[in-house]
Amino acid sequence: MKNQLRMTLIAFMMTLSMTACTNGGVVSEANQTPPEDHQQVENRNENENPTDGQVSNRPEDTLTKTLDALGWSMSSLKSQLDINTDQDIVFYSIEDYDQDSADELILALGKKDQDNPDNDFIEEVDYIGRQDQVYRLIDQVKPSGYSIFSADIIELKGLETPALYLRNTNDMGMIGFELYKIESDKLSLMVYSASPTGAGYDEMIQGEDGRYEGYVQNTSSYDTLYIPLVRTYVYEEGEFVLQSVAVAQSVNVPSEPEEVVLQYLNLMTIQATEEMEITGIDQCIDALYPNHEAPPIVYSYDVMYDYNTLYGGALSFESTVDEANQTAVVIVTYSGEEAFSKTSYQLRKIEDKWQITDLHLMLND
Repeated sequence: MKNQLRMTLIAFMMTLSMTACTNGGVVSEANQTPPEDHQQVENRNENENPTDGQVSNRPEDTLTKTLDALGWSMSSLKSQLDINTDQDIVFYSIEDYDQDSADELILALGKKDQDNPDNDFIEEVDYIGRQDQVYRLIDQVKPSGYSIFSADIIELKGLETPALYLRNTNDMGMIGFELYKIESDKLSLMVYSASPTGAGYDEMIQGEDGRYEGYVQNTSSYDTLYIPLVRTYVYEEGEFVLQSVAVAQSVNVPSEPEEVVLQYLNLMTIQATEEMEITGIDQCIDALYPNHEAPPIVYSYDVMYDYNTLYGGALSFESTVDEANQTAVVIVTYSGEEAFSKTSYQLRKIEDKWQITDLHLMLND
């Protein structure tokens, strides 16, 4: 079931990346390549032989032999750190992370599906150090909110130390991640990117040289007023910086006049709310209102959020449809604490799609 849900999301995101706004909108550069199936996100050393450097994901018996060759003892480690012997080793990596000439171990424990990595479940990620034969737990990460299904050690461009890349899911289609800087005394959280709405697809961006450069957030739920957006962040000077925001796919013209007006107002509010210009949004607005002029009132995000989630609040819609002439009028009433207004939207059905042809403020008190 988990695999089917995740594959459904991947197919959906591929659809998002291959379409544009109804009248020729722009798809963001970040979304031209569909989000990868998380089966493709694998340990970079998976097919390498064990060495005294970084070691890849292997069955426990292989890890035990590898640790023995490096002077570690799996049995002593488990005993000293009270590790649950019923847990599977989902991922591990050995490297001198703090450059003190002694290796440390990143160990992801949980339930591993040998046949299908999609069904892996990581219960904890341990950062372990050793002095002589005394083992110590330097730090530990456990799932918080969403479950963890994948672990990897990556190189982030601009970061001198390796990073721990964990991928999250709610097992209902949402994919996110958390990224930790591996320091000498702790795993330091750099970014946690997983949609709080339970819908979305967030992942790290890998450059042509194999190093990671930033991440993307694909969102299209009520938090973006159901407008599908791609936000791209890049790592610069020690922090992740928002680089671009773009409409991710076609904003299909709704089939009912009220829905057309609502979508138009959502687009106008998102455009006014985002901190930078949104690539492709003008084309999507033009698909709803070809003669596009700003409405007399652009409602706040909170007002539009309340209507989209509660179908109420300060806004109300009333429509009159003339099917014979294929025209409609939608009256939007705003009853705020300090203001009251009514705006009239005239629509016409053109090529079986409703479009706004005119709008004007009826009453403003």
